Amino acid sequence: EAEYQDGLSEYETEKADAEADIADAEAQIADARQELSDLEQPEWYVLDRSSFPGVSSISDDADKVDAIAAVFPVFFVLVAALVCLTTMTRMVEEERTQIGTLKALGFSRGAVMFKFLLYAILASIIGSVAGCILGLKLLPYVIISCYSAMYQVPFILAPIRWGYVLGCLLVSVLCTSAVTVITCYGVMDTAPAQLMRPKAPKKGKRILLERFTFFWKRLSFSGKVTCRNLFRYKSRLLMTVIGVAGCTALMLTGFGLRYAISSISTLQYGEIFTYGGSLSLSDNLTAEEAAAAEEEILGVEGISGAEGLFMRTVDAEAGGNTVSEVNLYVPADPGNLDPFIKLRDSGSGETLTLSDGGCIITEKLSRLLNIGVGDTVRLGSEGGDMAEVTVTGVAEGYVLHYVYLTAADYEALFGEEAIPTSVLYTTAEGADEGSVNSALLKLSGVQGVVDMSFYSDAFDDLVASLNMIVWVLIGAAAALAVIVLYNLSNINVSERVRELATIKVLGFYDREVTGYICRENTIAALLGMAAGLILGIWFVDFVVSTAEVDVVMFVHGLPASAFILSALLTFIFIMLVNGIVHFSLKKIDMVESLKSVE
Repeated sequence: EAEYQDGLSEYETEKADAEADIADAEAQIADARQELSDLEQPEWYVLDRSSFPGVSSISDDADKVDAIAAVFPVFFVLVAALVCLTTMTRMVEEERTQIGTLKALGFSRGAVMFKFLLYAILASIIGSVAGCILGLKLLPYVIISCYSAMYQVPFILAPIRWGYVLGCLLVSVLCTSAVTVITCYGVMDTAPAQLMRPKAPKKGKRILLERFTFFWKRLSFSGKVTCRNLFRYKSRLLMTVIGVAGCTALMLTGFGLRYAISSISTLQYGEIFTYGGSLSLSDNLTAEEAAAAEEEILGVEGISGAEGLFMRTVDAEAGGNTVSEVNLYVPADPGNLDPFIKLRDSGSGETLTLSDGGCIITEKLSRLLNIGVGDTVRLGSEGGDMAEVTVTGVAEGYVLHYVYLTAADYEALFGEEAIPTSVLYTTAEGADEGSVNSALLKLSGVQGVVDMSFYSDAFDDLVASLNMIVWVLIGAAAALAVIVLYNLSNINVSERVRELATIKVLGFYDREVTGYICRENTIAALLGMAAGLILGIWFVDFVVSTAEVDVVMFVHGLPASAFILSALLTFIFIMLVNGIVHFSLKKIDMVESLKSVE
């Protein structure tokens, strides 16, 4: 009995302890359940491969190169087609005697034409193959090597793009063949007896300038001869003007594109974003804690100013157009934003003031959405609620898209307080940035610090790579200019060899003979250069607008240096070709050139 009572007593004691432990455990479970129910629903972000910074960065760079490559070749092909046209026309004209002989012997038009057509096709194929090897095997390595400072590419694939090869080959063959056929038909309409004799020079006649007697009387003899020859050979003058204009316009476009790209970093990270760096605050800070953190930052030695900023990425919609990855900036004090970010009107350059009742968007975003001041834009997350706000200003901006809102407007639109998540800061003159950054990282509530030079240096690396590509294009345009000038000058000499031999027989010195020809070439080339500089303004605007990608706006406009360099290079090429022509004129055999065909 006593043993039973002892056991019962022990049981009751242990039972009470166990029930107490169970009650405590149940209370803990209830608290845990309550804590779980109090937790906010997390937001999940699923990023595919294209969203990774490295992949998206190289993809954006490739898009920029692709945009440039889609425009320039068209202009090069047009100028090259002009060279083919003049060359084949000259070749057929030079073979007039042989064409006349073959016709007199009874050869059909097709048989006579086949020789020239075969030459044109073979020349086109050889040139196209050489160009494709250069374009598909060499230039890709040059372009990719420009990005070696930014990316590590283990190997470079440069496969033969048969579509491009066949397209270029087809255009080349069609250009040369069409010109050959048209020219041959024009020549073969002449009687064989007439073809076997040299082509009679064009009849001299009064020109328009002779009507302006006050000007004409003041010209020297050589000046009058030059003017008459220019107007006598109108087709050659037109070809020279068009050819030189095209090459000058291409060079101006290259220099303009270089300016449009290289000026972005200075404007965006030097004139618009004028803060020294930004730092990220810890998550879930209250407004008071964020304000205290800003005050603490201002107390760091070397910091001259600070401004709290709420940052968020949103989508922007208007008129059926949507732009993703738009940076929404909400400054804690809009009146204090100017020392850190300059909001300048994209048209007038005047300072914009951020105030309640509307937002300020950057220029590139306004173009993509096709909206302006007074229009409405919808902001929000993809798949979430969108808030409508009126655009009160369009600010200058070149990299990425930005929307600026006041804290009061943000709270009214999205129903939440815009507590600063970052702080922009400026440093005092002479402050050591490394020491300042180290001191900032030691502050409580600071997660990270990014110096403004990080962004500008990264963009400068990209600009340097694109500049190398632009220099390649400028070099190609310059080489094409030399080819065009030399080809047209050579045609001018070969077509007038009897005329030149005649004036040499009449006692003209080599220098005078050179002046006789080169004055015409120089005047025609200078006219082409002037036309090219005017045409290049449109070229630059077209290429810059076409080469832009969605997140970057190139700088529109042309500096005086672009015009000067383009004109100077063209003039140097003119003088270079004139020098080559001088030596070829000295080699003209007067006796051989003046021999009669009979």
